[in-house]
Order: sequence, then structure tokens, then C-alpha cells
Amino acid sequence: MFKLNKPEDKTGLSLPRSKKVCGYEIKKLPIGGYLNALERIKEFPADFLGKCFPEKSIDEILDIFYTVDTGKITEMATSLFILAPAYIVGFVSELTNIPEERLLNDENIGISGFGDIILAFLEVNELGKFISVAGEIKGKIKDMKIAPTLTTGFKD
Repeated sequence: MFKLNKPEDKTGLSLPRSKKVCGYEIKKLPIGGYLNALERIKEFPADFLGKCFPEKSIDEILDIFYTVDTGKITEMATSLFILAPAYIVGFVSELTNIPEERLLNDENIGISGFGDIILAFLEVNELGKFISVAGEIKGKIKDMKIAPTLTTGFKD
């Protein structure tokens, strides 16, 4: 007569906990691993400015930004192109537990293998799913229309 819908069993839907790419096992990372990797990224701006403006204080660097010219912009862009790849390799190393030296020098990896490692990491860790869920959470919070309530501390 009536059909009852059973809740969908999602236990078998999760992806494998690891994947082999270029001879390396890419594993699912716990949240603490992400936090450790983000610490490395946090250092990038200071390192970048230090390399672009060696032996300059933060005040001197800010003065340079106020009077920046085309030559300085070109110099900074060049420094960014030199520094960014090293940070990306370090970040991927931190996320995958593959030593930086191997990422840089293993002939089995190369540039396309490096891309495959990143894609495998995204897949195994279901980052697309996380981004989707984070969007849903953001929407729900926005719908809640939480606003601070001000009180004077006096009884009306």
C-alpha cells in the first residue's frame, strides 16, 4: 500500500582513503595536517617581502609601496614567480608527506606528475565535497540572520 523511503546508506559512498600516483601513496589527511600546512603558507608574505626588499624595515617597505614605479613592480613580479613555486612545492609536500626533495627531483614525477599528485590529493580528501558543504553551511548561517542584540543593562 504505502511505500516507506529508507534513509540512503552513505557508508559505501566515500572514496578510498588513499591512491597511488607516480609511485607515491596519497592519503586522506586529518584536519591537523591541513592546519600544519597552512602555517607554511602564512609565512609566505613575510618571506616574499624579505626577498624583494632585503635589509629593509617594514616602514621602508611601505614607503616603497607609496612611490612604486614600473621597474619595482617588474622586480616584485619576477620575485613572485621565483618564490611562489617553491612555496607551492613545500605546501604540497606538507599535505602529501612526500619530501620536497623527491617532488623536485624524482624523474617519475615531473610537472605533469606533480599535477596528478595534486589532483589525487583533492580527490582522496574530497575537497570538492567540503567546498560544497561549506557553501551550504554559509547559506544556512546567512538564512539565520543572526544579529547582535544590544542591551543597556537597565531594566525597562
